[in-house]
Amino acid sequence: MSPVELLIAGTTVAVGACLQGAVGFGLGLLAVPILVLVDPALVPVPLIVASLALNLGASYRNRGGIDAGVRWALLGSVPGTVLGAYAIATLPQRPLAITFGVLVLAGVAVSASGLQVAPTTGGLLAAGAPARRCCWCRPSRRSP
Repeated sequence: MSPVELLIAGTTVAVGACLQGAVGFGLGLLAVPILVLVDPALVPVPLIVASLALNLGASYRNRGGIDAGVRWALLGSVPGTVLGAYAIATLPQRPLAITFGVLVLAGVAVSASGLQVAPTTGGLLAAGAPARRCCWCRPSRRSP
């Protein structure tokens, strides 16, 4: 990579990390499209590592406000991560893209429906599989 490409990639990740640190998401949303244009090898592994470091730091900084039930969602994220990596490595690109799009639309539909689900252990385990990193960045909506 040229020095200009390194500067673009580094600046993109830094701005995305600042955005994620401020609002809880944004690193991947901002960085992935730009990094793919700079060098497709920068996505997904280097970005996942950067995101992991950012989320671990944010989790440590906000450890007093993390709901104890999150550990079940994190435990559920382990098989979700393994299955996701396997799917990416083995499934053809088009069916994978369609499946991902359908899952995103299903998530949007559930969010828009206003459905309220109690945070049970089983529910947190099940939600952790697809949610992976997002679960510990969202503030709890339960009353103290």
